[in-house]
Amino acid sequence: MAGRKKSFKIPGVSFSAKRALGITKAKRNFTHKTGIPTTKAGMQQKLGKVMTGGDRLLFVLSFAFIVSGVIAVAALFL
Repeated sequence: MAGRKKSFKIPGVSFSAKRALGITKAKRNFTHKTGIPTTKAGMQQKLGKVMTGGDRLLFVLSFAFIVSGVIAVAALFL
């Protein structure tokens, strides 16, 4: 396996410059307060929910189905 990089790691000890500078906390607070995701996966999920209506799509379709059924039954008796 050529090209494999060896690194010196101490088990249980890690360092993140972003966490040390507070970038991670700032991004988390921004996302929490505004509802705007800062990660690629979060943006894709939010866009998918907006395009499909999320959970509301199922509710709207089932409501429309029930209403159309009630109208059809009412039309039979009138």
